[in-house]
Amino acid sequence: MKYDFWVEPTTACNLRCKMCELSHGYDIMPEALSSAILSAAKDRCDHMHLYLRGEPLLAKYEWFASYLAKNDDMMIKFKIITNGMLFDDHFAQLLSEYQVDLIFSVDSHDPEIFAAIRKGATLSRVQASIQMAKRAGMSPSLYCTVQRMNLISFPDILQFAKKNEITSVGLGYVVEPHHCRFAWTPFVVEQFRIFPEKAHDLGLEICGLPKYIPGYTFANGAYHRDIEEPDNLCEQCLRTICITSSGDVSVCCNMPPTIGNINVTSLVEILSSPEAHKLRQNISSLNPPAVCRICKWSGRGLKLLPGWSMCL
Repeated sequence: MKYDFWVEPTTACNLRCKMCELSHGYDIMPEALSSAILSAAKDRCDHMHLYLRGEPLLAKYEWFASYLAKNDDMMIKFKIITNGMLFDDHFAQLLSEYQVDLIFSVDSHDPEIFAAIRKGATLSRVQASIQMAKRAGMSPSLYCTVQRMNLISFPDILQFAKKNEITSVGLGYVVEPHHCRFAWTPFVVEQFRIFPEKAHDLGLEICGLPKYIPGYTFANGAYHRDIEEPDNLCEQCLRTICITSSGDVSVCCNMPPTIGNINVTSLVEILSSPEAHKLRQNISSLNPPAVCRICKWSGRGLKLLPGWSMCL
């Protein structure tokens, strides 16, 4: 079975984003651990996300140069989401050489709203990073996290993408914390529903959209009315491996209980362990870990979000 790996280069972050409640440290994944991960991933992974809790580029250029070089046969496809504030020409050349899928987090086309959400960042700096990536031959994408502060203006990210010669965009939405999440209304549902249509009309591709919005399911490039209801089965945890910078392993990037540590036990043993089997069973049961009850991937807690049931 092939897994999607989510690997955390560092827990550190250079911003204090309004919607982020994660605890950030200063750890950078050691060389021995990164080597063990790539060795274990060779026959088990097609796609590897090099981000989890921190800003990945804080792991520094040398870490990425060493890590990417270990994938000498280029069989693993890497993806990085960055806030763009540390990106430079050196990173651009390196990530271009290894054909890394690069995504910039841009939550608003408006510089003031952007700065209020991404505290410590400026939109102009991200735009400069986008241009560096393009000069290096990359085709970066944008990802916008919809929340209370950008609820009205988030569709304008499409025009921003077009203006900056971006070819792919994606959306997510805030579930927690409470002060950032929004109430679903028919207007908001419609803005999400038509987002892929508007992107297509502008010649843009989609690099990720929520599977569920009230009354709709995303499939085959569009939102369709009532294809399926959110249920208890979490397909994500069946194919996901998340590894922190200290070696802890879980089956979800929202980090429910860990199932082992690569510094102590091999990844093969961890994945086949009773702990892994039990956790996956619990996640898909009627009494899952607390973090699963509000998860926007499995759809488990979505009907409890403000306004969701009113829009069905």
